[in-house]
Formats: sequence, C-alpha cells, structure tokens
Amino acid sequence: MLHLRRLATTAAVLVAAAGCSRKTPPPVYDAAAPVVVVVRNNNFADIDVFAYGEGGTRRLGTVVSHTVGTFPLPISFVGRGRDLRLVAEPLANRGGAIQARVGVAPGQQITWNLESTLTRSYLSVR
Repeated sequence: MLHLRRLATTAAVLVAAAGCSRKTPPPVYDAAAPVVVVVRNNNFADIDVFAYGEGGTRRLGTVVSHTVGTFPLPISFVGRGRDLRLVAEPLANRGGAIQARVGVAPGQQITWNLESTLTRSYLSVR
C-alpha cells in the first residue's frame, strides 16, 4: 500500500513538473536593426567616440563629462564579421585614448562605461 502511494505521489509530481515547463521560442532578430552604442562618460574630460567597422571609420560624437551619449550604427557599417572596435579619446588628451573590441549582432546595444581612470572602463552587450 505504501509503495503504491509513493508511486502515485511521484507520478503526480512528474506530471505537474511537465505541465509547468514551457519551451520559449528563440528571440527574433531583425537582420537590418541597427547596433546602438550607449556611452556613459564618468570621466572628468569630454570624450570623442569613434567606431571602426567593415564600413570604415566613423566619428560617433562627443560625450560631455558626466553625461550619456547614444549613437545608432547601421548594421551595414559593422559588416558581416560583426566585429566592432570603439575608441574613446579625451579632448584634453589626459592619459591618451582607450579602445575596446566587441562582437555584435543586429539590434544589440553596447553600453560602454568610461570611468574617471579610462583603463578601468568596461562595456556590456545586450
């Protein structure tokens, strides 16, 4: 009797667990969606930001000290290799430029946090 009760409980748990699991469809990406570069400038200097991709070199703009700049890039600029190099150059040229290389897909957003000491800067892709 105890064996049947355990078997019934185990079966009920398995059925409930199977009913709760869902297969989520993979995210749908628009192959033509731009890559968005967000630059958070926590540095004391204003910074010029440049992008290097298969489409050449592009000056994205200047991000004033302690502000945020948002720059869309067409995926055609990034190219089929999906490799993008970003360069941040302080206008006061204190400490020189810093660069980061990142692989991206259409529609992704790169957030580059430029710190007061540029060598401590970091980025994330989502």
